[in-house]
Amino acid sequence: MKIAFHLENSEIAGVDLRDPEKGNPGIGGSEYMMVMIANQLSKRYGDSLEVSILAADISRLPAACRSHHVATFEEAADRAARDSTAIMIFHPRSGTLPQCLSILESYPSLKVIAWAHNFLAAPDWDALERSRSIAAVVNVGREQLDFYRDHPLFYKSTVIFNCLEPSAFDHSIPPLGPHPRVVYLGSLVEAKGFHLLAQAWPKIVAEVPQAELHVLGSGRLYKRGNALGYWGIAEPGFEQKFMPYLLDEKGSLLSSVTFHGILGSDKHELLASAAVGVVNPSGESETFCVSAVEFQAHRVPVVSASDWGLLDTIRHGRTGLLCRNKEELALNVVKLLKHARLRRKLGEAAYAFARAHFQVNYIAPQWYRLLVAVEGDRKLKTIPMKSNVFYRNKLFKELVRRLRRVVPLLKHLRPIQNRRLRSLLRRLRFPSRVIADNVNA
Repeated sequence: MKIAFHLENSEIAGVDLRDPEKGNPGIGGSEYMMVMIANQLSKRYGDSLEVSILAADISRLPAACRSHHVATFEEAADRAARDSTAIMIFHPRSGTLPQCLSILESYPSLKVIAWAHNFLAAPDWDALERSRSIAAVVNVGREQLDFYRDHPLFYKSTVIFNCLEPSAFDHSIPPLGPHPRVVYLGSLVEAKGFHLLAQAWPKIVAEVPQAELHVLGSGRLYKRGNALGYWGIAEPGFEQKFMPYLLDEKGSLLSSVTFHGILGSDKHELLASAAVGVVNPSGESETFCVSAVEFQAHRVPVVSASDWGLLDTIRHGRTGLLCRNKEELALNVVKLLKHARLRRKLGEAAYAFARAHFQVNYIAPQWYRLLVAVEGDRKLKTIPMKSNVFYRNKLFKELVRRLRRVVPLLKHLRPIQNRRLRSLLRRLRFPSRVIADNVNA
């Protein structure tokens, strides 16, 4: 079976991806996962799969995969069709999805899997569900899928977690040293919430004067050509939002703070030395969060937001601590810095959890089974709802999904939106506590 991955890498041209098993070389998780899974499928199932990568820059891609230069999505679809590719995998993006689906209409024999690394808007759900080209939609987290359980797209959707290569779990157990080191890992763009950690940092240092903050990332993680501000850290407007909290009275960077920029495999030493790992404190736009798994693979407990994909990758009170605001963020970081035994307990559990759920040895076979199912036009298995049934209205959505299957008149009912549900609950005079529990403002 021929399969092809469309990799959009024009913004990260020149990055060495020849050996993804060494870890992420300092690019976005979506692009890295595309290459890593393509490489793994080719190595593991080369007797039954012929794997290609279609990309703008093919100079440094894995030798295990065939690489073909394509400048646009249209060229990728055309190349896949001319090569008699059975299945093409691509990353759908809200801004360009309508155009991509229109292009695919010209290639009716090509089956396509949309690998949704990011959240999509409701109109995109409609478009993907209607498209005859889209054979399946792969979500990277269960919370991501549960968000549209009451939409028809649910029936052509599944979940396959992102993952890490086995070597990511082979690190020795780090010593429980005296250094109260906090490490942030992620892109320095507003959606990743670093400004919340910066705002909390003065409170953390007030409680733990010896605390250190090490920042791994940059505003150029996703696009190497992005313009940066005065400090060369992030986009100018975003720098101005967080830097005042990290400067002393003379306007110099606090001695407790170090910005390391974009690191590749050389980041592992810093990750292992962390007492606390912090990822996306806002939770915004987070469908999975590979950075959280990277910390846990190093036995480091993670502090982040109690929201979205972080509920899949972090177990509150077991592998890390989740928070609802920047005040809780500061409290959770301080708690872990002050309690070494708690850090070790959470860190060991985090390692076991990540190794059991997010290792490619477990994930790659899921991708192979999906490819076989799609090629054979088999119906996808229904993914059960997670147990946190009141989170983001999912219980109501599940009820609507089931009702629509037995009441034909409900098939045109639009998916539940938060504002409409809030209004309905108030009209029905539900107690305010129920509204607060079931509606995310």
